[in-house]
Amino acid sequence: MASCASSLTGSQSHEVSPRTLYVIVCAAPPARDAQTLVDLAQHAGWDVCVIATPAATRFIDAPSLEASTRHAVRSDYKRFGDPDVPEFRSSR
Repeated sequence: MASCASSLTGSQSHEVSPRTLYVIVCAAPPARDAQTLVDLAQHAGWDVCVIATPAATRFIDAPSLEASTRHAVRSDYKRFGDPDVPEFRSSR
């Protein structure tokens, strides 16, 4: 089973952080500060994953969060058999 700490860059040979923080974002104005929380947590050594409610996606910059966390932002239910965290694919 894949976890947020799994490599999402196509390479499985990187060192995995021993600490993973799941940031749950709900639809409210403070959600706009999710990137600040991600930055602070990463600076403190956390591997950060962001989960947003569908309505919260209107308050956050999901592509920016995905780029900085290197993990896809989940905002919908996962189907049985789907990986726990979908693979991040940069558009660059």
